[in-house]
Amino acid sequence: MKNSNFIKKHKYFISLLLLLSIAAILMFLPSWIKGNYFVGGGDVKTQWYPFYTLNRRTTINALKDHTLPFYSFVLFLGNNIWASKSSYGLFDIYNIFTYIINNNYFFIYGLQCFVKILFSGLSCYLLIDNIYKNKKTSLLAGLCYGLSSFAIYFTSQPGFLSFYSLVPLYFLGIELYLINNKKVLFIIIVFILLLTNYYLFVALSLFSPLYFLYRYYNINKSFKNVVVSTLKLIGYYFVGVLLSGVVIIPAFLYVVQNDRIGAYEISLSYDDLSVYFHLFISAFVPNHTYIYGNNIFDINEHTLKEITLYSGSLIGLLTPQFISDEDKIFKKSTILVYLVLLVITFTPFFSSIINGLSGPCFRWFLIFIIFNVIVSSKYISNTKLINFKVLKISLIVEITLIFLLYFAGLLYKGYSFGDYKVQFLIFVITIFFFVLNYIFIKKGNKQLVITCFIELALFSCFYGYKSLITSISKDDINNVTSVLADNDNYNNLRDYFIYLDKENEHDYFRIYVPYKDLYWSFSHDLSIIYNLNGLMSYDSTFAPSFTKMCLLNKEQIVDVIDWEFNIIDTNIMNFLSTKYSITLNEEDIPFDNYEIVDNSYRGLIVALNLDYRPIVSLYSKSITYSKLKKTYQNDTSLLNEYIVTNSTIGNINKSEGICNNIEYYDNYFGCDLTSSNDGFAVLGLPYDEGWKITINGEKASYIECNGGMIGFNVHEGNNEIRMYFMPKGFKLGLISTIIGVCVFVLLLVIDIIRKCKAI
Repeated sequence: MKNSNFIKKHKYFISLLLLLSIAAILMFLPSWIKGNYFVGGGDVKTQWYPFYTLNRRTTINALKDHTLPFYSFVLFLGNNIWASKSSYGLFDIYNIFTYIINNNYFFIYGLQCFVKILFSGLSCYLLIDNIYKNKKTSLLAGLCYGLSSFAIYFTSQPGFLSFYSLVPLYFLGIELYLINNKKVLFIIIVFILLLTNYYLFVALSLFSPLYFLYRYYNINKSFKNVVVSTLKLIGYYFVGVLLSGVVIIPAFLYVVQNDRIGAYEISLSYDDLSVYFHLFISAFVPNHTYIYGNNIFDINEHTLKEITLYSGSLIGLLTPQFISDEDKIFKKSTILVYLVLLVITFTPFFSSIINGLSGPCFRWFLIFIIFNVIVSSKYISNTKLINFKVLKISLIVEITLIFLLYFAGLLYKGYSFGDYKVQFLIFVITIFFFVLNYIFIKKGNKQLVITCFIELALFSCFYGYKSLITSISKDDINNVTSVLADNDNYNNLRDYFIYLDKENEHDYFRIYVPYKDLYWSFSHDLSIIYNLNGLMSYDSTFAPSFTKMCLLNKEQIVDVIDWEFNIIDTNIMNFLSTKYSITLNEEDIPFDNYEIVDNSYRGLIVALNLDYRPIVSLYSKSITYSKLKKTYQNDTSLLNEYIVTNSTIGNINKSEGICNNIEYYDNYFGCDLTSSNDGFAVLGLPYDEGWKITINGEKASYIECNGGMIGFNVHEGNNEIRMYFMPKGFKLGLISTIIGVCVFVLLLVIDIIRKCKAI
């Protein structure tokens, strides 16, 4: 009896769970039928798979060794993982809970997608229920938000979907503060969202004041006491920021060195009209089904392709109702918010600003979507407010726009209709649902849940069918991994090289593996999976200092696209202590001087680089980057002869030395270097200000040189080099977090005291 009462009481909540589950399964189904794992996009296997593996491995090792996951030696030449991977899921709450699952990543990825879609809908359900106190409306809003174009398309970027799923709770935190002066949820969700994805959090933060003023005005019907209320909420916002300081401050100090920051667009219009065509139509059609497909609105820049505003024809039909709303405060304030959103949308300059002073991008549309859902939910909850004249005009205008922009796109690009029939079919199906929802709205809203679900689930299934090209089977994984390592032991390739020579156990060396031949073009980051010190990476958060290496010889480092690196320059390989290569054929061995040490490892050829040099090199001459570029251009052999710096560092005596007893683990690197004279040593690890270096127990300063590597003075005789890594800003961040915790606890205590006094 209790169970039946519980189900009856929460029937809309439970119904939402069931409907979202069915839609998610329908999205996975095309891949499952083929015997594959569902994978939403290429970045999942090229970045998120290896980075999740790295984050999980590093976190587990840190727990075992009672350390913190500050540094990774296998993440492309060495990397500050604490700062760089905070944007790639190291602290993602969904990842943290699944680190305990020892299973295939693509299974975990699918499980996470399923949970995130459910949580997106449920968090929106809670927000709308709090605003309108209507369970059925909340159910419809949860469906539309949980299965929007953003939710489905960004299954290809797990970190973005994690953030998206939590955003309604952020706005719910604002609502609870406005209505009940509750601040706990808001503070906690600020903290969690910042750790989840600080990139999207910038856009959310910039929109927050506008949303707060909008809701304050609509709730209170005036701006009386708004300053005090606003300042309090800003204070609570910064408490959440302070709580996250131990992660965010090191990440901020790291990312501001990246040349992507500040590369904003100053123009006021887009050069390609297709951007505008796509923007206008994106609110009405499920463009997630064709963004990277047969798309008449195709644009070269991928960040401008990713326009994901659609959240169902129901939202598209009802959102324009605010134009005729009899509540003048609601009407005027809503118009103002939409004007701001549209200015940002159609102006590259403002889009760049809200994108964190980077290039223009539409990933901030998750804010646009949630606002559309909030506005349209007013009319779903009370159909008496619907102006059917406006509804009819909306239907006619939106259908006309869909057809008009489709054919305008064809004419503008000079395409033929026959090549884009599938896209046209999607538009026709969308129009069918517009008409169907229009009919049911006029009849009293009774069938909207069914039609809304069928529409959104259908397009989710379409996306699943489209994603067959990026889906992956166990055979696909085995074909890649079993060539170099056993599927159940990725470390055995690393172990093979360590035991290939008795000196290797106490050495730091890198290994060349051809990307296309042995990684099957699967990912530049497969070295991470194998736990190898490799020579390639696909990573937008690589060590910022590495840009100096690109200056030495960009053609031999950057491969195909930005942030995709594949070092194939022999001189740079020698400088970076590349000791072995493993190739299919002898002619693919990249070294000038080599010896084949094994031609039977899994049918592959393992070669020793006879020009191999230790991870620490000694120098006596220096040259500036500017002189190198002017005089020697791309002569990277100079790396083996000169200290290459931003400015001349003075005369140094010729030194020769021996480097041995190399150790590296967790956040530590150490070695013993014997030098015949005072000299200058260069370590083949990327420069980062987080290192503390001691030589014979005394603190040593270091500089950035030789393509963004670490350089420091050494003395004649024995030099015991000990290096300990702690991300720059970690101590300041820790203080910030401690202050945040103290303030948060103090706020809780004050609330408890007030409640006790009230009793």
